Amino acid sequence: VCVSEANMDTLEKEWGDNDIRKYVKAIYGQEAGIPDNTIEKLIAKGYDKDKVIMIGDSPNDLEAAKANGISFFPIVVGQEAESWAQYIYEASTKFLEGEYKGEYENNLIDIFEKVLE
Repeated sequence: VCVSEANMDTLEKEWGDNDIRKYVKAIYGQEAGIPDNTIEKLIAKGYDKDKVIMIGDSPNDLEAAKANGISFFPIVVGQEAESWAQYIYEASTKFLEGEYKGEYENNLIDIFEKVLE
């Protein structure tokens, strides 16, 4: 599932243009409400919090993850390509193997917050 503050037209176009729409069951844009509430509703439908990770590039994304007790992977401003590579080649494996939460995730969030200062 993709949950975003962007509008649906933009999300559908970007996910379609990049041929990644096929990897998600649903996309929720700004029309669905704020991400905090959308994630909360999805978890209430049965999504396991330990199997949900929010990938984001803003403090609001981090707060939405914290508010719902889910993992957060930051896309660091000015280091977007490196962040995505780290997610693909390292963090996603740690997440799937249950080794993401704790020190690893906290270190990533510390870096993210320092860049935003």
